[in-house]
Amino acid sequence: MDEANQIKPGSLSRETSRAAGVRAGNTHGDLGGGVVEDVREMGTELIGAVRDGATSFLEEQRHRAAKEIAALGGALRQSARSLDQTSLSGIRPYADEAASEIEQFASRLRSRPLNMMADDVEDFARRWPAASC
Repeated sequence: MDEANQIKPGSLSRETSRAAGVRAGNTHGDLGGGVVEDVREMGTELIGAVRDGATSFLEEQRHRAAKEIAALGGALRQSARSLDQTSLSGIRPYADEAASEIEQFASRLRSRPLNMMADDVEDFARRWPAASC
């Protein structure tokens, strides 16, 4: 191959920049500014898409969790009703109250914004420490 036609390390990027009308090392030329703006816009769109996807995923998981938690509350309520038929009927009011709290938590989980959920979880754990074990 002829030495004049060989590409030397680093020469391609400088020649390409000069051919495009942008001085080597200058990324703020007329064309460079447009490219930077395009990349910035693409980055913003990508971040928005990731945020939307993550929000959608979290919403789906939140509703699934609320459904499961409500089922737990319902099961506890059924167990509390069966306690009336045993010698442990004195426990029923506590089991009913716990079932109500669990069901209310499931309802709040469905309806409250995610940023407020941490407070609800802490409040529930304080009122029902045995449930958080």
